[in-house]
Amino acid sequence: MKTVKRLILSLFLLLVGLAAAHASQPEGALWAASDGQGKISLFWIPKDLVWPAGGWRLEKVIDKKRHMLAEKIIPGGNPDAMARLAASEATAIRNFTDDLKSAANPEENRKRSITIMGLSAAINPDFGRALGLRYEEADPQGGVRTYRLTALNSKGKPLSVLTSATVDPAAATALPEAPPSFSATPNETSVALSWLNPQPNRLVPVLAFVLEREDATGGKILLTEQPLLITRSDVKDQNGRYVDPAPPKESETTYRIFSIDMFGRRSLPRTLTQFIPDLSALNPPALLAAEAGDNRVALSWKANPSPFTSGYVIERSLLRKGPFLPLTPDGFDADQTQWEDKQLLGGTSYFYRVRSMDPRGNLGPPTLVKTAAPKNRQAPPKPENLNAEVGRTRVRLTWDGVKFPVAGYLVERKAKDAERWALLTATVVPGPRFDDPVGLHTQGEFHYRVTAVAFDNQQSKPSREVKAVLLDTVSPNPPRITDIDGRDGKVTLTFAGSPPEEDIDTFLVVRSVSENDPGLVLGDPVPAKKNRFEDTFVAVGQTYWYRIVAVDQNGNRSDPSWARQVTVGNPAIPAPDRPSLAVEQEPLRHVRISFKIPPEELEVIVQRYEEGNVWRPLTGGIRNATDAVDLNPPQLPTVRYRLIYRAANGALGDPSPEAEATFE
Repeated sequence: MKTVKRLILSLFLLLVGLAAAHASQPEGALWAASDGQGKISLFWIPKDLVWPAGGWRLEKVIDKKRHMLAEKIIPGGNPDAMARLAASEATAIRNFTDDLKSAANPEENRKRSITIMGLSAAINPDFGRALGLRYEEADPQGGVRTYRLTALNSKGKPLSVLTSATVDPAAATALPEAPPSFSATPNETSVALSWLNPQPNRLVPVLAFVLEREDATGGKILLTEQPLLITRSDVKDQNGRYVDPAPPKESETTYRIFSIDMFGRRSLPRTLTQFIPDLSALNPPALLAAEAGDNRVALSWKANPSPFTSGYVIERSLLRKGPFLPLTPDGFDADQTQWEDKQLLGGTSYFYRVRSMDPRGNLGPPTLVKTAAPKNRQAPPKPENLNAEVGRTRVRLTWDGVKFPVAGYLVERKAKDAERWALLTATVVPGPRFDDPVGLHTQGEFHYRVTAVAFDNQQSKPSREVKAVLLDTVSPNPPRITDIDGRDGKVTLTFAGSPPEEDIDTFLVVRSVSENDPGLVLGDPVPAKKNRFEDTFVAVGQTYWYRIVAVDQNGNRSDPSWARQVTVGNPAIPAPDRPSLAVEQEPLRHVRISFKIPPEELEVIVQRYEEGNVWRPLTGGIRNATDAVDLNPPQLPTVRYRLIYRAANGALGDPSPEAEATFE
């Protein structure tokens, strides 16, 4: 009852607010409405929401002339209206009349009057007439008029006057304004209707709304058995709301809203036609389960209870957070609650979720993700064609990849006389190749085998074994140069190997032109039993550095020996043969000296003996000639000549035997 009183109080405060804002009277208000057929209805709100002790006097004013309609209107003073009320309503009005006469509890009387006023204004026109707040006049003669309502005290003296707006019995008063906007928002179980309230109108105030629904077959249902009253909060936010609890689903539905004024007149409707989907049809199915099997996962769930769920779409991902791809993009029947995902990879985790589909193919939110990891029906086949390629520092294993989805391969090794296999791979090798690093100086014989491992950790049988004999990569110890000689235009080396000398197969001679130059290998390898080498392709006077490298039968080279330095000396210069002399007098006295062309890289010098000067060169170096002429021999009876070879660096050899020229 307290809630009802608060609602009614809010309604009347609304009306009073309209009166204060739009009427000429500071308090109270009088409204009049014509149906256009000679009937006029009146409704008023008393000043201060308090009934005057002497009731009201009602008059109409036509052409400034007053016509009395009722001398005194008081609660319970309309026998016809009282007769049409229910007994409880009539009793309430009589009690209200008694309360007005009593001054024992004026505040309580005021609250009761507000409550009864609210009931009369918002619910029952007969109650309003019986209470003294409504009046109806039938005047088919017409004529523009206003109405004048005078409040009287207990002695019949005027207290205040309310005046209505102009009204004509022959012209219908405008209907209340319909809401300017109207919208519907479906949810899973209902439809939320909302509208914008009309702007307040002092002539035709809107007090309530009526809602109506029409389905696709044309059937109409009144949604509001009692009009929805506007409250002060409605006026404040200018918005009305109503929830249709049981709308038709998956069909086109029309909603209409009517504004209602205090005379119970309806406005023209504001109409909204909208398709109402069954959003619950998109709810995800419950109790999704995923059971892993051999290369398959069986999914099951509880069907969505909505009759408009048209099917389900199953999605799968390899990651918990997606991306998810549809496995059944076209969906399947709504009564199907099981599905099997086949030909899956054993040992792989699959993530599933299911979405409901409505009749138009829309998908709802997914279920919670379920995980399943199937196993393979059988182990993978063993790898074939295992091969071992032996290198200096590693053994490379290759094999044919198995025709089976595997995570990788395990590689095992066993020494020649070992009893157990050793695992070489901490994790699986993804591809059909593996390098086993054996180090530079490791020797011996190893056996290898490979096993395929599936994603569910099932292992194949081992491959056939393959043998690998490691190469001898141990280098001999560095040799040493025991002697080096650069005389006679060549370099002669003597060297020896370091123990164990039986590992040495050949020696390499390395020559460089500086101490830091790595040098070049000279000629062919020198057999191990031969410890001497002559380098004749040298330049006289040039300094060289030599090193010796030992090589075993497998081609392993030692570090170079310590470098030995040598400068190439001249080769032996031969003595020329005795020259031939010819003394000639014409055209003047001279001596012709004849000789052989000197050897390659040498030149010949002719020398003449002079008293006191010993032997003096008669000519410079001669290379490509066989004679020379002394045009000014000494004036002596005999003159001696000889030859001497000179090298490119100026070194002189032994002289030839002397030849003597005699003059007559």
